Amino acid sequence: MPTRNLNIPILILVLACTKLLHAQTPGINYQALILNTEELEVPGRNIPQNQVPLASEEVYFRFSVTGDPTTDFKQYYLEEQLATTDENGLVSLIVGEGLPIVSSFDAIVWDGTPKYLNIEIDIVKNGEGFIFLDSQKILYLPQSGTGGTTAVSNGIGKNGTDIVLGGPLTQPTTITVSPTNSLSINGLGIGNPIEDDLLLVNRGTGALKRMKTSSLVHAEEKRIIAGNGQTRFSPPLPIGNPYKINVYRNGVRIDFTVIDSSTLELEHGVICYQDDEIRIVQFN
Repeated sequence: MPTRNLNIPILILVLACTKLLHAQTPGINYQALILNTEELEVPGRNIPQNQVPLASEEVYFRFSVTGDPTTDFKQYYLEEQLATTDENGLVSLIVGEGLPIVSSFDAIVWDGTPKYLNIEIDIVKNGEGFIFLDSQKILYLPQSGTGGTTAVSNGIGKNGTDIVLGGPLTQPTTITVSPTNSLSINGLGIGNPIEDDLLLVNRGTGALKRMKTSSLVHAEEKRIIAGNGQTRFSPPLPIGNPYKINVYRNGVRIDFTVIDSSTLELEHGVICYQDDEIRIVQFN
C-alpha cells in the first residue's frame, strides 16, 4: 500500500520552566517543547501523535501576568514574542523582553501577592490565531530593580538597590538559636570597663538589656577622725560580708574584726592617736 506524508493541523504540548534570571535584564525564563498532536504516516511505519517535534516553525507567544484567576482578574502585564522552534521543537524565551502590550515588566510590583503567568500561542502557518495553553503560579520574588517598591522594615534597610541589615525594629523580634545553630559575632573591639556598659540577657524571655558597670559594683566610703586610743568604728553600711570592706588608717590598709553588723574593731595591737584618719570603703 502506498504511503504518504500528511500536512496536518498542529497543536502543541508545552513544558515550561520559570525562574529568576540573575542577569542585568530581569525576567522569567520560559522554555517550551512543541509537538504534533496527530499521527503521521511515513514509509514503513506510522508515528503516534505527540511524538514528533514541530521543527523550524515560527510561533507567536502571548504572555500575561495576572492575579489569582479564581479571585483576582487584574492584569499587570501583557507582551507578545515571535520565536522559531529549533530542530527538536524547542523554544527558549525570556518573559519581559517581548513587545509590551499592557504596561511594562519593570512596572510589576512584586509585593508577595499571588501572581500567575498565562501563556497563549499562535502557530503562524496555521493562521488560527492565539489559543490558550496554560496558567502557572509565579513562585519567586524578582531581583532588586524590578517593580522598585519592595518595602523593608523591622531591622532591615536599603542601601541603593541592596537590602542590608540595620535599622529600627518596628515590632518585637525573636531569633531562636540552639546549641547547633548558635549566634556568633566576630571581630568585636576591646571594651573599657569604665566607659562601656554590660549586655544582660533576661533568663525568662531572652530579651537583651544594658547596664552600666558602675551599677554592678558600687562602693560607699566613710572617713572618720579618730580619738586617742580609739579602736572601734562603724562602716557606712550594715556589715553583711566582711570581705567587701577595706579599712585604712592614715592611708595604710589594716585588718579588722567584725564585732556586730554595725561595728568593726581594728586588728589586735593597732590603736589610733588623736586626729588619725580612718577611711572605711565598703562594696555593695
